[in-house]
Amino acid sequence: MLDNTTHERVPNYKDTGVSGTLLTSKNNGKKIFFPDSGLIHDGNSEGGPACYLWTNQLDYNDTYVNATCVLIDENGVDVITDMERYTGMQVRGVIGNITSETESKETKNSKETSNEDDADFTIKS
Repeated sequence: MLDNTTHERVPNYKDTGVSGTLLTSKNNGKKIFFPDSGLIHDGNSEGGPACYLWTNQLDYNDTYVNATCVLIDENGVDVITDMERYTGMQVRGVIGNITSETESKETKNSKETSNEDDADFTIKS
């Protein structure tokens, strides 16, 4: 995900008052917005204005107790390889746009040019 995208910190996404990170695909230009959600660890909220996301990478050296997550904040992107798996944070569960085979090319083109700042997906926390 990180190698194939650029990321931009957004302080007020679409005037909703929600800050977060907008990732844009380097391959096709599609976008996805992740709101800042911090995390919950040992019953305490932590993280401040940051987006923490689980990855699918387990820590094989630690009997699967830990996993890898990504932290995106005003300082950039950081990969954390030893986060306890019981920590509460966002999950990157996404389904793409489902279109029928009969959808016209004209409709697809109008979607692509409708508004470049709109995310193709929005994750709500």
